Amino acid sequence: MYSRAYSACGGLTEAAALLNSRSTREPSAPSQGPRRPFLIPRWNTIECQQKNPQRIFFWGARSSLPHNPKTTQMPTESFFFANHPKKWREIRFGPNFGLAIDESDDCYVWWTDVETNTKVEPHKITCINGKIRDAACGENNIYAVTRDGRPWEISFERTGPRAQYELEARLMDEIPAAKLDWFGSSNAVKEISVGRQHVGFILNNDDVHIVGNNTYGQCSMTRPLPFKCKSVHCGGAHTVVIDTDGQPHAFGYDASIQLGLGDTRTMCKDDLRKAQVWNSDGSHEKANAALKRSVIYKHYELHQQTEPQMCMPCPHGRNRDPLPIEPHKVALGEDFTVFAVRDSPDDWDQDETHILFACGENRHGQCGRNLQHHHQQWNKVRTPKYMGVESMRCGTSHCLTIVGKGEMYGWGKNNQKQAVARHGSGGIQVMPEFYELPGTSKYVSADFDASCVIIDPNPGSETARPAANVSYDWPDTDGDLLKNLRYGLERAYIDAKQDAKEAKEAVAAEEQRLKLVPEGKNKQGAIKKLEMMKKKVIDAEDDLAKAEKAVNDIRPVIPLKGDNFEKKEENKEVGEESEVRVGEKKE
Repeated sequence: MYSRAYSACGGLTEAAALLNSRSTREPSAPSQGPRRPFLIPRWNTIECQQKNPQRIFFWGARSSLPHNPKTTQMPTESFFFANHPKKWREIRFGPNFGLAIDESDDCYVWWTDVETNTKVEPHKITCINGKIRDAACGENNIYAVTRDGRPWEISFERTGPRAQYELEARLMDEIPAAKLDWFGSSNAVKEISVGRQHVGFILNNDDVHIVGNNTYGQCSMTRPLPFKCKSVHCGGAHTVVIDTDGQPHAFGYDASIQLGLGDTRTMCKDDLRKAQVWNSDGSHEKANAALKRSVIYKHYELHQQTEPQMCMPCPHGRNRDPLPIEPHKVALGEDFTVFAVRDSPDDWDQDETHILFACGENRHGQCGRNLQHHHQQWNKVRTPKYMGVESMRCGTSHCLTIVGKGEMYGWGKNNQKQAVARHGSGGIQVMPEFYELPGTSKYVSADFDASCVIIDPNPGSETARPAANVSYDWPDTDGDLLKNLRYGLERAYIDAKQDAKEAKEAVAAEEQRLKLVPEGKNKQGAIKKLEMMKKKVIDAEDDLAKAEKAVNDIRPVIPLKGDNFEKKEENKEVGEESEVRVGEKKE
């Protein structure tokens, strides 16, 4: 199990290695809540010499990641990606595989054999002739588009035991782009979007072809679609397309009202969710507001659309102009939809600002507002106001977005730490939470239950938003780096001491409670619980000893002016408590 003192192990070795390694820094404390600073594991800092100017952090489902991290409770780096000489521009994930494309259009793929739990390291795809312009992962296959605009399907064929697979590529003849002649380019693929079991292509002539599983009508009954489109987006079992006029259309599965067609769960015309309202004089009752929706499902009718239907417009606030019909960004999850809509005025001369709207399944908080409704109509996501949306991606039940100048937020299902990588439990993140990363977020990816972000760590770049009442300057010298390392180790030591203290107090309280438990099955269960708690005390003391050794080794090497860091922290906490008490007395 990951310990807060993990990064403190190694002390002098890490301090000496930092002098010859790439400049790194410890980010400031998160702005939402008093969580500990984000500490990059030691193996990432020393072994990865960071030949690549970018920094790529991964978190989420271990089977989808390109490496085998020691912990998934924090973003980690991959040795392969850190030492790749070229920049990365696209990273996508499947349930137990993934792919990445660098700036020279070389595609690398990795996977995990779920039967033997063996991971195959990233290697270059050679089954397709030519460079790969775009690619994405489905549930079982990889779909790619080469530079000449031809669509390809890559499948995994097992050839033997223990992760012996071969990648087989098939030219998708069902798409007109596969039959391009030497001079033909009007039918070439210009955009691709991959869902769980279906994939959509937009050709240069704006025709849309969707192939794959059509159980719920997510591929439509007509191909190509009866109108021209500028973008296509595929989710779990539904699809959204934007026509050339900017009007969004949706079709496919609608049991969770994820198509954005309004509240289609009932045939009732009135909105009965609100309380009945009477006039002040009590003379008569006011009529209920009518439900806003574009389709109505009858009794025993399947909640699905096999042909594109116009989405309902996103609601605007009171005394506000209607929002634009065309969304700025679109992202689809398994059974929910997210739109980014511009809310800045037309005559606004500064950067555009956007609002996120979500509809569909909300059982795990993937709509980013609250858990009041399991199925939600169009409603706002609680991201910061008056900020532009740079990028947005949705996995199976979680979302990641980059807003403003490189600020990344995550929300939704978090059982594998795919939404917010952090310590502790908490399988749901309802409110979008801000990520503290050592640089400016440039690219974000969220597929299935895995996530990653590409950041720009250059000292001259704009850093992410600092935490409240915390200022941090990018370290330009090795002295600053070592100083920050010393503070990080001191912080880990204080945390380890607090963990050991809390574990001992919990054991003492459990021993007192055990005296009051009568003999029987409950007594035996309480004894087992006490034994487990004592084992935790032993682990906490071991972590404390490692952290203390690391701190004692590094203090003579990196001295700090003034009092001891631990004493400063304790005084700070006492000072805050005394201020509160004084305030209470004054009141």
